[in-house]
Amino acid sequence: MTAPVPASGRRPLRPWNIPGRAAFHLAHRVAHRGLIVVWRTRRWRLVTGIRLQAWWHRSTVALEVAGDLRVGRRLRVSVETNTAGRMRVGSGGRWGDGVRIDLRGGELVIGERVDIRQHCVLQVKGRLEMVGPNLIQHGCTLHCDERVTIGDHAVLSEYVTVVDSSHRHGGTAGWFLHDLRTSPVNIGPEVWVAAKATIARGTDIGKGAVVGANSVVVRDVAPGSLVSGVPARVVGQRPPVEPGEAVSWEGPPLEFPELQRTPRPEEGR
Repeated sequence: MTAPVPASGRRPLRPWNIPGRAAFHLAHRVAHRGLIVVWRTRRWRLVTGIRLQAWWHRSTVALEVAGDLRVGRRLRVSVETNTAGRMRVGSGGRWGDGVRIDLRGGELVIGERVDIRQHCVLQVKGRLEMVGPNLIQHGCTLHCDERVTIGDHAVLSEYVTVVDSSHRHGGTAGWFLHDLRTSPVNIGPEVWVAAKATIARGTDIGKGAVVGANSVVVRDVAPGSLVSGVPARVVGQRPPVEPGEAVSWEGPPLEFPELQRTPRPEEGR
């Protein structure tokens, strides 16, 4: 026999449900407090490790790390010998597991609410700046020898490579690894770089542009453009969006005749 349902349509609160809910909320609070302790410990290990490496390698690193930075496991930071660098990290940031940072005398500036996912690599010899908020998906590589700037609300998808230098092959400097040329890279606000794309040196990607997956960008991209291919070329334009309006894509269909399959001779018989 079931208990009658009140006129309000809600069943009465069972007394035995109250301790269970209280225990769940208590366990959630205890687990969150434990995570806070873990994040503080990892952040302390990060700062202490950088200072010890700088002292050991006779280098200097000016550190400004926000107190609420969430650091993942197996973070690796290296400091090059006889260099002077700077690292500033804003509040609300998160670094995933296995992130690697090589400080080679440059300046690493990470703004507020920058989310760097697992196994990203940051090689800093020049000035690498993420204005924030930004999302750097797992497996990305940022190689900065001169200057790399990532604007606010820009997103780098999985395994994106950004490099502001190149080696001239066949020059007069002997081994081509010794012939290094650099040019700044600027990724504007609200830019979306899709998975496995490469952003080469000397490129400027305008606000709101979209770079297709597996593309190689070797020249400037106009604001609001959709580029794709190797090398990347303009294949569409992002439609203007008013505040509060839904986004819809009405660009031309993507056609790549060089990728179309050629029928075999026997198929025509």
